[in-house]
Amino acid sequence: MLGRLRGSLAFVFGPPLKRGSRGDAVVALQTALTRLSFRVGVNADFGADTDKALKAFQASAGLQPTGITDGFTRQAILSALAAIPASRPFVPPAPPTPALTQPRSLFRPCCLLRTKSLKGVATRGGHASDDPGIVYTGKAGFVDLGHLWDLADITAFAYQQIHAANGATGTKVQTAEGTATLTSTAPAKEWLRLAQSIAFDDALGHEIASYDLVWMVGMHNSAFSPEDLCSNYLGTLVAARALTAGGSFATEVENQLKVLLSDLNAQSEAETQKAFNRISRRWVDVSLSWDDSAYLVRRNFTRFPWKTGHSSDAPTPAFVVAPFRLSSTYDYRHKGGFSQTDFSTKISAIKVDAASRYGSTFDRP
Repeated sequence: MLGRLRGSLAFVFGPPLKRGSRGDAVVALQTALTRLSFRVGVNADFGADTDKALKAFQASAGLQPTGITDGFTRQAILSALAAIPASRPFVPPAPPTPALTQPRSLFRPCCLLRTKSLKGVATRGGHASDDPGIVYTGKAGFVDLGHLWDLADITAFAYQQIHAANGATGTKVQTAEGTATLTSTAPAKEWLRLAQSIAFDDALGHEIASYDLVWMVGMHNSAFSPEDLCSNYLGTLVAARALTAGGSFATEVENQLKVLLSDLNAQSEAETQKAFNRISRRWVDVSLSWDDSAYLVRRNFTRFPWKTGHSSDAPTPAFVVAPFRLSSTYDYRHKGGFSQTDFSTKISAIKVDAASRYGSTFDRP
């Protein structure tokens, strides 16, 4: 509550905000724009999507669309907010159109961290691609677009089911690799975050199950790869932003990814290769074939992105590592027979095994 108050005061009385601004005041601006139907992700970072929404508001209010919250803009926003009826109900975003079918188990190829998988912002694969590739970004490290697109689909499918059931307790939400059962009635304002959290748990379950599959090519040697969990989260975020924007889901996730990659300073294919070269003998063992179970020697068990020391490296935006905050609850169970309450124990066991296989630095960049 204190943070919200500080943010509101900073938005009203603080210096003008513009692209590149960060903090509670940006959260207050993003929240205000969303309330005024100029929907934008609330993430404390004034990026391209916030810039676009603010300019659209300014144009609608007869102001010069500068993308800067000068005094006239702030007054126009405050006046527009004051005109909203206090009883105006929250309307959740519509489910994806056209309706989605249940995604298969992480069906796009998990782009193993190797030269063949590396692509650039201009050469990456789109939502319909079977081989979208891995792109290096200065603010979030490597991003596996195969994981990202899969998680976007899983998130949207979960949201579709939650929306259809009005978030009712007892609702069974099918995912790609398991089922989440809602154990409380979810308020409409949480449906998107709930879908994101369920999809992320589904992907985490996939990583846990994959680690034990030493005999299967592309499973153990890609489980908890340094880019996996961050890429998974970004997929849920792209889906949430696309659903909030509305329209064709397949079209809007493409639009939202373009904005996200721009905000994260995505690199070209040549620069992505340079970033890989910096870790090709540390995170992976390029002296081995990529399908060798010992190829991947570093594992990241957190959502915090690992950087390589590339010249583009910059601080990670807060929204990339922000936790899921939910009042609603659910039980998730993976098809492998374990639930989210088992995640911590299973990951601890994986760490013990990884340390014995790859040494004490197995979980450090």
